[in-house]
Amino acid sequence: MSLDPIIEQKNDLHSYGFRKYRGTWDAMTRLRTVLDKPFSPLWVWDLDISDCFNQISHEYISKELDKVLYPKGSKLILKWIKASIIEKGIITLPSKGIPQGGVTSPLLCNIALNGLESVVRKGHLKERRNTVKLQLRNIWVVRYADDFIITSPCKDKLNNEIIPSVKKFLQLRGLAISESKSEVVDLKADSFIFSGWEISMNKRIFTQSKSKNPNILIIKPSRKAIINLKIKIKSEFHSTNKPFIAIISKLNSLIRGWVNYYSISSHSSKSFRTLQNYIYQTWWIWAQKRHPKRPKKWLAKKYIFEDNKRKWRFGVSQLTHNKIIDPTTSKIRKLRPLKPEVNPYSDKEYYLKNPRIFIFNDYRYSVYKRHNFKCFVRKELLLPDEQINFHHLKPRSKGGTYSSSNIVPVHKTCHDTITYARKNN
Repeated sequence: MSLDPIIEQKNDLHSYGFRKYRGTWDAMTRLRTVLDKPFSPLWVWDLDISDCFNQISHEYISKELDKVLYPKGSKLILKWIKASIIEKGIITLPSKGIPQGGVTSPLLCNIALNGLESVVRKGHLKERRNTVKLQLRNIWVVRYADDFIITSPCKDKLNNEIIPSVKKFLQLRGLAISESKSEVVDLKADSFIFSGWEISMNKRIFTQSKSKNPNILIIKPSRKAIINLKIKIKSEFHSTNKPFIAIISKLNSLIRGWVNYYSISSHSSKSFRTLQNYIYQTWWIWAQKRHPKRPKKWLAKKYIFEDNKRKWRFGVSQLTHNKIIDPTTSKIRKLRPLKPEVNPYSDKEYYLKNPRIFIFNDYRYSVYKRHNFKCFVRKELLLPDEQINFHHLKPRSKGGTYSSSNIVPVHKTCHDTITYARKNN
């Protein structure tokens, strides 16, 4: 609590991991800003730090903590990271690394990696019209914790200047680059993965667009992310004895979270259609196994219902919450970019007065706006990366309506608490 506001003032401008009011969506928005321009950089260094959390130098962390914390606080944090580890009865005393999952670990990771942006851009963090800035044009760093990429206008600058300076920077912190997992990518010919997204560049067909940009930036869910979700969906349909309503509840939770995360890019739409087709096929196999002697018309009549957003959806009743979510009906969202220099501790009003969730043609946006983009319970700002639920002030079971006057936005943890309290009263 005392260290975070101090480090916030020292954080790199375009570092988005484990920082207040920032998340992976902000990193992707920044990537789009950097790469989606007529003269954007076409070379990207996609690098991976080898075993980052387990290799961070204790000496370096200690030195940095002594600069910003009172002695007692610095000693306390060092006790946490130097605490003995017991595994299978064997006790070891760590000489390097920070425990993953520890309360201060993400913050200590940021302390270790802060300054990277200054090294890459030679101390010039902001864009100005001078000779030095012209030389640094299209050289940017976008970082989320220990996952980051560096852009460059040409391959030689990456190989001869940027990569050696970054290796030296990491070496001082006890870190090294994983050569097998890092690569220099030519966006005109290849793609790279960042935070579950696949980013690539295609030639624009001018007959279909008025844009002056000769390239079009493609940001879509990675193949691995899609496969992992399909595995989870298939496992839910694996049991033919489990009540379908229970399967729907679990599936909707998985699908809603996945779709919300990937809904900030219009290129996700194709992945949503692919996902919906897979859900349909998997459901059909499940239905035939559960009712092997029933004809297809009977299965369709039992499980398929009409829907306002499309002709049909499958579930156990006409009620919306008793039907599987259709990913193709999800709206593509736009996230307002942050001003990177604004400190959330000293300039909190900036975040309160500039809600950053923007949804085109979406009922949710009107509900958020009605409550000033704040949780009805905690009165705290609703952030894009957080799970946000709608809560009925008057339950529908008691005559409550699905209207904006009866619905309030709340964080999922708050909604769970309210639901638990209602059940036990």
